[in-house]
Amino acid sequence: MYEHREVIPDPVRRPNMVSELTYLNYAHNRKLSPHISAEQWEPIYGPTTMTMEARYQRELVAERRLVERACKIETKRQARS
Repeated sequence: MYEHREVIPDPVRRPNMVSELTYLNYAHNRKLSPHISAEQWEPIYGPTTMTMEARYQRELVAERRLVERACKIETKRQARS
């Protein structure tokens, strides 16, 4: 049987949650407006902007690699057909 438990935010984890939400918002805005540089976002996101930009760039590279790998697999699959 399901037991309802009230979730009480852990004050120690809250800054991490806020940081993650801030990053997700930053990444969303960067995807919507790639023409706006990280430096231009700095007045909005503050001193952590460049750290978020570095993470954003790492995630972009990882995403590109996944897409390239998927394309290679699909190309090989089609060549066998």
